[in-house]
Amino acid sequence: MDAGVETPLQSLFEIVPINPPAFPVHLTIAMPRVPGEVTGPWLPDAARPGSGRLVAGRGLTADQARMSCAGEAAELVSCACWGDEPLVRASFASLGKAAIHPASLLLASDEQYERRAGWNLRHGGYDWLPERFDEHVEVEWVEAFSPDGSGRAYVTAAQCLIGYGDRDAAGTFAVADSNGCAAGRTREDAAVSAFLELVERDATALWWYGRHRRPAVPLDGVPGAPAIVAWLGDRGRTCHLLDITTDFGIAARAAVSADARGGTVAIGVAAHFDPHRAGTAAMTEMMQTLYSLDLRRAMPAEPGDPFQFWLDTVSCAAMPHLVPAGSMASGADGNAPMPATLDQCARLCRDRGLRLLVIDMTRARLGVPAARVIVPGLRPLSARFAAGRLFDVPMQLGWCSRPRRIAELNDVPFI
Repeated sequence: MDAGVETPLQSLFEIVPINPPAFPVHLTIAMPRVPGEVTGPWLPDAARPGSGRLVAGRGLTADQARMSCAGEAAELVSCACWGDEPLVRASFASLGKAAIHPASLLLASDEQYERRAGWNLRHGGYDWLPERFDEHVEVEWVEAFSPDGSGRAYVTAAQCLIGYGDRDAAGTFAVADSNGCAAGRTREDAAVSAFLELVERDATALWWYGRHRRPAVPLDGVPGAPAIVAWLGDRGRTCHLLDITTDFGIAARAAVSADARGGTVAIGVAAHFDPHRAGTAAMTEMMQTLYSLDLRRAMPAEPGDPFQFWLDTVSCAAMPHLVPAGSMASGADGNAPMPATLDQCARLCRDRGLRLLVIDMTRARLGVPAARVIVPGLRPLSARFAAGRLFDVPMQLGWCSRPRRIAELNDVPFI
């Protein structure tokens, strides 16, 4: 993300720096400029303060944090539901092969749907499971295209547009999140960044829910790592950078820090064609998470709060996959960076029996290229246990000798 993205957003958001004393990472949040004529009635509800969505950024420098936050703000505004999108109303059955079944993105198992009520009672505030999709009911769809020329497809608006519909309405089968959304300097840049986020989330799901122990990555050459590790060490905290790279061969990293007792676990995840950039992104996100956890600990506990649930539940003792299984040799942390092109991303998917689809979310009113990328079959961050990559890929990679059984999975949602 470059400085050019900031310009259209300056009238909509104020980028506010957060500077904890001696903190080794710069943090920012974006605050909508409300009230004011510049926001007007056109600013989508999902990007307004009342939505509860907070836009934040981070970086090793103040400029990086500011531009990271500007990119996140552009992503949210662009991928929110504006109400003027060209939609197609039809049933899944009537669209035929052109329709992407919601189940291929949600990836919930039959058993999870059967236990939906109990799950939502416990975790509905941060990992809500919707109703089953009815293939014969007419719903609204968004058109997507395939960069390899394999034709167009239709994805439900409920899975594409942030803020579309009402979660509590009868028949709600999906609620869109920001997974696979990005803004960038160009439409291709935005789509590639969105794809990398899908790879990141898929890798995280395989590691987290499968409880797979992974080796630590040497921190040589990872920008910002020495300062972060030293800061954490001075406060009695551990820090590891785990390799969670999957069959895509794109460097995926999980940065994990815990206190001396193995609690107050902060995690950051990232994927990038450049292993060092993936490492830095994971570690700065981990620090952003740690800051949020510290804020939560300073306030009275509230039932249903996701950070409080995390603090009460997650520890290295309860989850050994948070601890490295040995270390990778120095210099063995991945190949040279791959070319970051959309065609390369589509090829990587196609070679694995997957299909990459792009929805152009660029808004003329905003003027910042944005995209949502869809790859049916890649795992979301939510605890969803339908058959597929969650069970197959770790065994193919040698992470385990047999697929995990459902009872062996980690049923704690990744927040």
